[in-house]
Amino acid sequence: MKRLKSNLMYSGLSMMLLLGTATLFTGQAHAQFSSPVHDVNNPDLQPVAASAPLPITLNGGRGSTTLITVPAGKRLVVDFVAGFSEDGALPKFAFIDVQGTNTAIRVSLPIPIQQAPEGKAGIFAQPIKLYAEPGESIVVFIFDDANRTWSANLVGHFVNVQ
Repeated sequence: MKRLKSNLMYSGLSMMLLLGTATLFTGQAHAQFSSPVHDVNNPDLQPVAASAPLPITLNGGRGSTTLITVPAGKRLVVDFVAGFSEDGALPKFAFIDVQGTNTAIRVSLPIPIQQAPEGKAGIFAQPIKLYAEPGESIVVFIFDDANRTWSANLVGHFVNVQ
């Protein structure tokens, strides 16, 4: 009798498990994991990275480069700027500017330049939050007495604007 009860209980549980599994796999199938993901509600997922050389000439000791110009329909959010140069005594700051379409400077942020650990190179690296509107440009300026080339980089993302 005990064995019969045990067999009935196990077969009942097996039937419930079988019916429960069958119910899970009936109905309309959804391809939620097989289609590519595109988050249309979060336009911040448009990453941007830009890099450019920044040559400095001895006459005037000023170098500048336009890293990026914001396209129509977008706003640029800059999250990080960095730069690098080799050799010698270094200037104290690089300047990250947002220039309007008429090349007037709307925002100018100084970024401190540090001596690299090995002592021969200069670097600047700064997390920032800087916004540029459609048609505006991000320009890096360095005033340096040496004849050298810097590299300038930025990382950020575009946001759609109406």
